[in-house]
Amino acid sequence: MNRATFIIGFSALLALVGVVTGCGHNPLKPRAWVNRGSCLQFARVGIIAVREYAKAHGHLPEAGANLAELGEFSVLREVAVRLNYGGSDALSLESPERIIVLKCIFPVSSQKGGSEFYYCALLSGEVLLLQDKDAILGGVCPQGIGEVVFQKE
Repeated sequence: MNRATFIIGFSALLALVGVVTGCGHNPLKPRAWVNRGSCLQFARVGIIAVREYAKAHGHLPEAGANLAELGEFSVLREVAVRLNYGGSDALSLESPERIIVLKCIFPVSSQKGGSEFYYCALLSGEVLLLQDKDAILGGVCPQGIGEVVFQKE
């Protein structure tokens, strides 16, 4: 091995060590990843957590609850900050299924133009795409309003 090959090889090794340790994280180590652009995913994950909490406690989380602080039923903080919660501990899984419990804070534009739509989760577990005028947290969503994106489980 000549001197130039040794220097190039050693430099490449130092560069690799610098990237692995100097960037603040190891690129070879698996990390949790959240798709920060999916309101549909947030609504789905959020309603599953709220329903699981209700099954365990007999009621929904209290009004204004932070979904990232529900103990074992918590969602990631990145998900919780993108959802508005409109339930209360006066509700249970036996309450009317069509109550709007969660609403994603980011609107979705209609392909036809016009008004904005929001992903909303009903107490039943359904996720709907609703117009802004219909997406009222804590309100009852009439049958036939909005587009069902996820069926209830």
